[in-house]
Amino acid sequence: MTETRTDPDAGEETASTAIPQKKPKAHVTWEKPSIWTKLAYAIPAFSSAAMVAPMAVELKIFYTDVLLVPAGLLALATAIARAFDALTDPLMASITDNTKTRWGRRKLYIPLGVPLSALCYWMMFVPPRSLVEPMSVVIWVGLAFAGYYLFHTIWAVPYHALGLEMTPDYDDRTSLFGIRAILGGIGVILSFAILTWLHTHMDWFYDLRQMLSILTGILAFQMLFFYVFPLIGVKENPDFVQRKGAPLVPGIRRALRNGPFKIILTVMIVGSIASSIPPLLMPYFSKYVLVLPSKYRSIFALIYVIAMTAGMPVWMRLTRKYGKLVVWVISAVLAGIAGFAFWFLRQGMVVAMALLEVVRGFCAGSHGILGPAMLADVVDYDELRTGKRREAQFSVFLSLLPKFISIIAATLPLAILGISGYDPSMDVLPDTAVLAIRSLFSWFPLGFQVVILIVILKYPISKFVHEQIREGVGLHRQGKEAVDPITGRTLPPHDKQIVDEDTGWLLDNFSVKELMHIAEKGTSQLATQVRVPIVRAGLICLGTIVATIWMLRDSMSMSQMDQLKQGIGSFLVIVAGLALTMTVFHILRLRAARNLIDEPVDADVIRKHLDII
Repeated sequence: MTETRTDPDAGEETASTAIPQKKPKAHVTWEKPSIWTKLAYAIPAFSSAAMVAPMAVELKIFYTDVLLVPAGLLALATAIARAFDALTDPLMASITDNTKTRWGRRKLYIPLGVPLSALCYWMMFVPPRSLVEPMSVVIWVGLAFAGYYLFHTIWAVPYHALGLEMTPDYDDRTSLFGIRAILGGIGVILSFAILTWLHTHMDWFYDLRQMLSILTGILAFQMLFFYVFPLIGVKENPDFVQRKGAPLVPGIRRALRNGPFKIILTVMIVGSIASSIPPLLMPYFSKYVLVLPSKYRSIFALIYVIAMTAGMPVWMRLTRKYGKLVVWVISAVLAGIAGFAFWFLRQGMVVAMALLEVVRGFCAGSHGILGPAMLADVVDYDELRTGKRREAQFSVFLSLLPKFISIIAATLPLAILGISGYDPSMDVLPDTAVLAIRSLFSWFPLGFQVVILIVILKYPISKFVHEQIREGVGLHRQGKEAVDPITGRTLPPHDKQIVDEDTGWLLDNFSVKELMHIAEKGTSQLATQVRVPIVRAGLICLGTIVATIWMLRDSMSMSQMDQLKQGIGSFLVIVAGLALTMTVFHILRLRAARNLIDEPVDADVIRKHLDII
C-alpha cells in the first residue's frame, strides 16, 4: 500500500491521506513510493533492456557482413535516422511538462508511443528479401530506425520524467533507479542468453535473417505487455500537474545556467562516447582481433551484462555509504584501467577478454543508478532557483546531447573502418583495418574516462547540500527567503523577486548580449537580431543537406574513397540536424520579441535581471 505524507519542505503536516482538490501553495503532497510502486515503474526497464542484444550485437554487423551494406553508408543512414532527435526530444519534453489533463502529464503518452516503437523495432531486422541493392536496404533500415526513435521519444521522455518526480528523498532515489537498473540488467542478461543459445542452434532456422525476425518479433510483443504496469501501478503527483509549466526557450536557457547540471551534462556527453564505442565494436574485435567464431560475441556480451547487473547492488550499497560522487570516481577509474588493458589482447585470448568484460560490465552497472539519481537532485536545485519542476526538460537534455554525441560515437568508428580498408568480403582484413578496430576499442574509451574524472570531481551536491536545497525549497513555499547552498546567495521567494516571474521568463528568451543591447539602445533592432540567427541556421541546414547529396552522388560502393565520402556525409547530416534544431529554437523566440517590442520592459528592470542571472 502506498504511504501518503506531506513533503517536509512545506513545513506542515496533515493527518489525512487524501489529497485535497485545492491547497495553499505551501502544502505540497508527495506520495512516498512503496516497493510495489517502484516495481510497477521499473519493470518496463526489463522489457526495453531485453531488446538491447539484437540492436547492440547483431544489427550493424548483420547489415555490413550479411547484407553487404558499406559501413560508411550504414553510418550515414544511422546519422539521418537520429538527426531529428535534436528537434523531437526537446519538443516532447516541453509538451509533457506543460500537459494538464485528468490523466496527468506523463502516463497518457506511453500507450501512444510504445506500440509503434515496437513495430519499427521489428521492422529494422526484417528487410524484405527482394531488396538486394545496398541503397534500397539502407533506405529501409533508415526509415525503420527513424520511426523507432521518433515513437521511442513519444513514450520515453514522459516515462523517464515520471521517475524523476516520484520521490523527494536523496537515498530513496538511489533505491528507485537501482531497482530499475537491476531489472534492466536482468532483461539484458536474458536477451543475451537467448541470443547465445540461438547462435548454437542455428540449424533450427533457415538463416540468420529468419532467426532475428522471430527473436525481435517476440521481443517487440513483450514490450507491449510490460509497459502496462506503470499505467496501472504508478500515480502521478497531482501538485506537479496543476503547476504552471515553464516556456521552452527560457527553460533551456535557465537549465544551462544550472552549474551542477552542466557538470552532469558534460559527464554524460563524454560518457556516452566511452560507453557507445565498445558495444558497437565488440563484434568486430571478437571476429577480427581475437579471431573467434560468431557465438563468442554474444557470450562476451552476456558476460558483460551479468557483471553489470551483479554490480548494481554493490554500487547501491557503496552509494549509500560514501555518496554518489565517490562511487562515480571509482567506476571511472576501473573502467579506464580495463580500456587500457584491451589494447594488449591478441588472437585466441578468450579468458583475458572475458575477465576484462567482467570489469567493464561491473563499472557500467553504476551508470544506470547514478545518472538519474543525480539528475533528480539537480531538478530540486533548479526548483530552488526557479520555482518550477521541469523533470522532462532536464532528462531530455541529459539524453539529447549525449544522444547526438553517441551518433558520432556510432558513426565515427564505422566511417573509420571504411577508410581503413575494412571489407568483409576479403578473406583477411588489411593490417590497417585491424589496427583501427583495436585502437577504437581500447584507447578511445580510455581517453574519455580520463575526461570524466576531471569533470565529475567538480560536482557540488552531496547528501548534506541536498538537504539544504530541500530546506530552501520549503522556505520558499512558506514565502520566506532561502540561501543557495552552492553559491551562498540569498534567494527571495519566487513571487517576491526583484523582477517579477512573468517578466523574468520573457527576458530569458534572449541572450545576455541581446539583453544588454536592449537595455542600452531599446528594442528597435530586436526583430532583426532574432531573424538573423534563423536565416543563418536555416542556410547551414539547407547547405549541409545539398552538400551531402552532391558529394554522395554515384558514391554508394564499398571502395575506400566512397566510404570516406559516406563517413563525411554522416557528419554533415548531424550538422544539418543541429542546425534545424537551432532554426526552430530561434523561430520560437519571435513571439517573445514581438511582445517585448509592443510592451517594452524598463531598462533598469533588464539590468536587475542581468544582475540576478
